[in-house]
Amino acid sequence: MSLGPADSFGAVRVLVETLRSRPRIPEQSLAAAWRTLRPAPLLGLIQLERCALWLYRRIRVLNLEPAVPPELLAPLRDQATQLAARNLLVDAQALELSRWLKARGTPHIFLKGIALRASAAQLPYADARSTNDVDVLVPEEQAQPVWEAMQREGYTVVRDPSDNRTVHHLFPLWNANKIAVEIHTSISPTIAAQDIWERTRAHAHEASWQAVSVPVPSPTDLLWHSVSHAMRDGALAWHLRYFQDPAVILASGVPIEWDEVERRIAAGVPAQRERAARWLGTASWLADVPLPASMAALAPPCDLLGLLAWRHWVLSHTTGRPRVQKTLLEEASRAEGKLLVRSLEELDPARRPRRVGSAIAGQAAYGLWRMARALGGGRSQPPLVR
Repeated sequence: MSLGPADSFGAVRVLVETLRSRPRIPEQSLAAAWRTLRPAPLLGLIQLERCALWLYRRIRVLNLEPAVPPELLAPLRDQATQLAARNLLVDAQALELSRWLKARGTPHIFLKGIALRASAAQLPYADARSTNDVDVLVPEEQAQPVWEAMQREGYTVVRDPSDNRTVHHLFPLWNANKIAVEIHTSISPTIAAQDIWERTRAHAHEASWQAVSVPVPSPTDLLWHSVSHAMRDGALAWHLRYFQDPAVILASGVPIEWDEVERRIAAGVPAQRERAARWLGTASWLADVPLPASMAALAPPCDLLGLLAWRHWVLSHTTGRPRVQKTLLEEASRAEGKLLVRSLEELDPARRPRRVGSAIAGQAAYGLWRMARALGGGRSQPPLVR
C-alpha cells in the first residue's frame, strides 16, 4: 500500500487555498488543480471537516464551479443548501428571541454561531458555517427568571439524553420551532460570570442584521469565545470547522485587543496556555495573518496541511473499516493538539489497556506516516503552487 503523500498533500493544499480569503496562488492555477482531484476522498474530508458551506461559498466567489468535478460539486452544493436552509430557521429563532427579550427589558448579547452570522457584514464568511442552536448571554441574576419565563411562553426543556451537563448555561429550551436556545451566564471556566457579562457588555455593539439591530460581542470577544470553546472540545477542535471562526475574524482585518487575549490565555494552566496558543497560531496560519510576536512565541502552530493530508489518506485507504478509521483520525488530532489519551478515568478499567493500546498505535501510525512523507519529499510544494 503506497503512502501517497504527494496526492493527499496536493489535494488538501487545493482545499486550503480555496478556503483562504486571499489565496496564495492565481485563480487560473487553482481552477486547473481542481480539475485533477479525485472526488470521493476529498468529499469525505470535506464532510469530516464540516466546511461544506464555507467551501461552496468560496468556490462560487472564485468562479471555480466549472472546474470542480461534477461528482464532487453536486453533493457539495446539496449539502451547502441544506445547511443554509437550517441556518435560516436558527436565524428566525434568534430574531424572535431578541424581540421577546427586548420587550421584557432583559439585556442580552448573542454568542457563538448566531453572533458570527449577525456580524457577517463586518466579518466576511463568518456566516458561512452551520449553526444548530441559539446561544445568548444574560446577566447571571436574570438567567433563571428568563429561563422560567420562556417556559411560560411555551418553551420546553430539550429532552436530549446526551445533554447531561450545563457548564455555562441552563438546560436548553425550545418551542414549536424545535431550535434549541441556551441561556448563558458565562463562556469560560476561568472567568467569573459577572466579569464575563461586564466585559462583554462594555465592548459589545449593535449589528444590523436582516434589517434588525441585535447585540453581539466585539471581534476580540468573538475570537476569545472560539478559543475557549476549542479548549473544551479536545480533539474535535483540530478540524477546519473550528478553525473557521478565528480564521475569518483574523482575515477580516478588524482590530483585536491582543493584550486581552494574552491575559485570558495566561489565566489557564500551563498545558492549556500552550494548547490555546498552538490552536490560535494554526488558525492564524489558515487566515494567512501573523499573530503578534509575543503570542506566536508561546507555541508553534500545528502542521495543519499535514494533519489534513493524513485524514485524506486515511479516508482513502480505510474504507469499510470504521473503527480503524476513527482511531487513526482521532489520534492524529490528539497528537497535533498535544492532548492526553481521552477520558481514561471514564472508561471501565477492563477497557483501559485496549484504549491506551489503540491510542499509542494510532499516534505511532501518524508519526510513521509523517516521517515517510518527509523522507519522500512530501513537504515539497505540489505543481499547483510552483
